[in-house]
Amino acid sequence: MKLDTGKVVTDGKIDAIRVKTAVERGMAELTGESDMSKAWSLFVSPKDVVGIKINPIGGKTISTKPEIVEVIIAGLLAAGVPKPNIVIWDRRLHQMPDAGFTAERFPGIALAGTEMRGPNNDFYDEKGELWAKDNIDREAKFYFADLEMPYNKNLLAAMINQGKESYFTKVATRRVTKIVNVPILKNSGGTVTLCLKNLAYGSISNTSRLHKIWAKSVAEPNGFPYLRDKVVLNIVDALQAQYDKGPGRTLSSSMTRT
Repeated sequence: MKLDTGKVVTDGKIDAIRVKTAVERGMAELTGESDMSKAWSLFVSPKDVVGIKINPIGGKTISTKPEIVEVIIAGLLAAGVPKPNIVIWDRRLHQMPDAGFTAERFPGIALAGTEMRGPNNDFYDEKGELWAKDNIDREAKFYFADLEMPYNKNLLAAMINQGKESYFTKVATRRVTKIVNVPILKNSGGTVTLCLKNLAYGSISNTSRLHKIWAKSVAEPNGFPYLRDKVVLNIVDALQAQYDKGPGRTLSSSMTRT
């Protein structure tokens, strides 16, 4: 896509108009349709429940930008998808507000996740059980890997279950019928993580152990029908790319590019 994007981000401030131009031009070149309602209708219908899979891991610095998601929502609405049928989601619901994904900014749009804090602002309720324990689908086919990690209460809050099974979030298995994947351009160790990682590790539980089989576990969960049959579009957010020392939340200016 040929577009002068040199001023899309200036001193950390995003030009929403230029973002809109970039996304819509990309959609036009991809589909051959200049009318955005027609372009988006090639991927979704008014009957669909559409999940927009973001990545809020880096707060306002390195996360999917709300400006891109706003353009995507406009396209979905133009295709006739009702607002109540649009879900912005991620594995870590509690990180979404820091990245700008709030009910105030996205009125009428559902915000959903798997890991979560409860009303007590803790991952555990008064019985010592995880608030998120019912957010994974133990009745659906799970991803198995012959690896386990020792018990750790703090880690379990992010993993939801132990053992050799990784369960898919109910957002993917039961709630949405189509998925628009919006990963960020970042690295983890010596590799770049984009579409497959955002989907796989963002959709399953018990992931820390899977870093030992990185290449397999990033790819294989995407072969399950909850992702394989529902993902209709990938739009990589490269407005701010992170390229050194993994997906940390605290980043120096020398570690980011615009």
